Amino acid sequence: MKKLLAFMLLLCILLSGCSLLHGTNSIPESSQENAYKVLTCEAQDFSVLYNGDFTAVSGQNGATIYTGDEDALNKVDISVIHDGDTAGFDVTEYFYYRAEDMQNNDGIEYTLSEQMTQNKAGNATMSGAMYSFENEDGKVFRYEMLVDTGTQLISYSCYFYDGEADEPIKAMTDAIKSYQPSATYYDSHPLVIGSESAPTDPDSTKLPVSAPGTLGSYTVTKNTPLPLQTTLYDGGFFSLQLPTGWVIETTGEYTLFGFHAYDPNNPERQIFFYCKHHPLLKSMDAQQVFQRNADIVGSYDPYLYHQWADTPVLLEPTTDYFFYIYNDYNNFLNKYGLNHQLPVMNDISILEKYPNNTPTAYNTLDNSIVRASFYSASGTECEGLMAGQVVNYGTDAASVPGVDMGTYAVYNCNGVIAPAGEFNELREQLMACLASFNFTEEYVRQAQQNAADETSAILAMSRQMQAAYDSYNAAWSARQTSYDIISQKNSDATLGYDRLYDPDTGEIYRAELGFYDSYDINRDQYSNSNLQIIDGSTESYYLSGVDYYITK
Repeated sequence: MKKLLAFMLLLCILLSGCSLLHGTNSIPESSQENAYKVLTCEAQDFSVLYNGDFTAVSGQNGATIYTGDEDALNKVDISVIHDGDTAGFDVTEYFYYRAEDMQNNDGIEYTLSEQMTQNKAGNATMSGAMYSFENEDGKVFRYEMLVDTGTQLISYSCYFYDGEADEPIKAMTDAIKSYQPSATYYDSHPLVIGSESAPTDPDSTKLPVSAPGTLGSYTVTKNTPLPLQTTLYDGGFFSLQLPTGWVIETTGEYTLFGFHAYDPNNPERQIFFYCKHHPLLKSMDAQQVFQRNADIVGSYDPYLYHQWADTPVLLEPTTDYFFYIYNDYNNFLNKYGLNHQLPVMNDISILEKYPNNTPTAYNTLDNSIVRASFYSASGTECEGLMAGQVVNYGTDAASVPGVDMGTYAVYNCNGVIAPAGEFNELREQLMACLASFNFTEEYVRQAQQNAADETSAILAMSRQMQAAYDSYNAAWSARQTSYDIISQKNSDATLGYDRLYDPDTGEIYRAELGFYDSYDINRDQYSNSNLQIIDGSTESYYLSGVDYYITK
């Protein structure tokens, strides 16, 4: 699972920009600390860059970058497998038969472990698969990324032994980002992964890549990533990595422990974890029984029956229904003395639901991850990936015939939240913070001595937050990208923007409303006259990150 996760992370890195095939994207300076060399494949007429500490060769069938000894398996193979129109190419069939072809070529039995869904990246479509095989030194993993540009199919294959993935994956990333369909390209261009120089063609009418620039009276600024600098937060009996400057609020202990952490300067950026939420009634009939009893006892017993009468009802014992009533549950807790603010989820809409593979404290009625959109307390549109395990906490049908007066509980309730326009970019970083949470061993021992078996079970489960991290990544990879598009459209409409693209470079622009109307009828007055507005036929561009902002 961790090997597949690394591949997913690679794909996220590659898709963080939009023009990956023509050297127009920059990457952080930390990725360019080592000098790069040119790997030229004259036979297939392409060139890429690779770390100067590695070695590389090319030939009739493509090129290879070795991250260690040339007789070792840690390497990256690059090959143009088709040059020409790629319409009608079946990527699923390609990956299915690829293992058989490789076995026929080298006599090794390959296993196709996982196939990734397709993703748009600017003007290209990227697909991936994971294979593995055994040799005398152990298990070898092979990740293949297939890039379809419309005019070429380029295969990148990354090999490595268990625990030795970092350098081959980095070499593969650099190769994809720096690929040029010309063996002589780097003879006249800087040897950097992602050029930030202006076009060298004097007849070019494209806006220089460098920023800031202008389009008429509008200013063009380059989008900068949103990296979250983290630091270890020591809560005494627990710890986790938190973004610098964040606030963390905790509540309870042992099975009732939980925390809610957020950015005070942008409170919609949040992570949260609660060992157990309880109680939740099973039916409106049960609530009405408690209400009748509360009406009878009146003010003599202000908490017993009244509190039960106010307890939220989980009409459907599912993770998604629980988040529908999450605000009601928080109001109930605060009314009866908890005084802790759970994340606010107004007008929540559950977009998708996925199975959760985390360990469970009990046999659950539902153990799922949900992807949702909602509004924060300040009215900001947000998105979140949240999880919870619904369990039957007890059945009591004897006290009131025909009515189950027992309760439900929700264990291991956790999630990551960010403003809709930032969620895709911040999701991975927030998930990593959530996955870093851990109780101290001493606290676990105290819990085991202090309470019943459920304490031991839930604490043992919460210490396995890495499993939750893996599940979140799997869920995100399985998501329907149509919801990504809808989210970006809604965000633009709410904030007052148009989304544009350059069909030549695949670069994405977000412009203030009003810019495009004037630009479209006066294109000859602008340095880049080729921008197009994203519409229904080109909405896949919404899946790529914004490269530039156009503002007054």
